[in-house]
Amino acid sequence: MLSRLFSWLVGGSASGVIHAAGEAADKLTTSDEERMTAQGAENASARAFAAPASHGTLFDVLVDGLNRLPRPVVTGYIFGGIAGWWELPDLSQFSPEWLYAGGTVLGFWFGGRLLSRDLPAAVLKILGSLGRR
Repeated sequence: MLSRLFSWLVGGSASGVIHAAGEAADKLTTSDEERMTAQGAENASARAFAAPASHGTLFDVLVDGLNRLPRPVVTGYIFGGIAGWWELPDLSQFSPEWLYAGGTVLGFWFGGRLLSRDLPAAVLKILGSLGRR
C-alpha cells in the first residue's frame, strides 16, 4: 500500500524515481577524474594563450626581451639611487606636469591602483568592521 501511495505522489514507480534521482546526482557532481580532465584542459588553454606565438627568429627574441625590460631597469635604477650607488636627479627641477606623467606611468607599471584605491578601501573596511571610522 505504501508503494502505491508513493508512486501516486511522485507519478511513477519507486525504482524509476530512484533511477532518475541517481542520474540527476551524477549530473550535479563531478568525479576526481572529470575534475582533473577539466583542469588539464584549462591549464593547456592558459599556457597556449600566455605562450609566445613564436621565437623562430632573432627579431622575435629581441622584441620579447625588450618588452620585459622596463620594470627591472626602473626598479634597479631607483634602488641603486636609494642605495647611493649613483646620483638620482633632483625632482624639484622638473615641472609638476612631467612629474605627474612619470608617476602615472610608474603607477601603471607597478600597480598604482593597489596603493591609491585598493589599500585605502581595505583599511576603511577593516576599521569599519572594528567599529571605528
